[in-house]
Amino acid sequence: MSTENNAATEAANVSTDGYDYGPLRTFEVTWASGHVERIQGHNVGMPSPFSVFGPGRQYWTIHGQFGKHWRCMLAASEEQVAMIRDVTGGESFGGAVL
Repeated sequence: MSTENNAATEAANVSTDGYDYGPLRTFEVTWASGHVERIQGHNVGMPSPFSVFGPGRQYWTIHGQFGKHWRCMLAASEEQVAMIRDVTGGESFGGAVL
């Protein structure tokens, strides 16, 4: 394996040991079809036509740390997703928290 490949491999193997991302958040995903589901994760990446690394991303992502592993929990094109909301704290409607 060349030195360049070793450097790329080392860069991809980033350890998250000792880093606390905090508690998981709950995101409500409303699909273009109308189906609604909830996905847990730590952050949401949104579609963007711009990127410093080349062409922008045309899809939504939700990533989270589960145990010692950073995982992609959602990767969907922007046409498939109607809305993503953070509903971790619940929602209040007329004094009730759902």
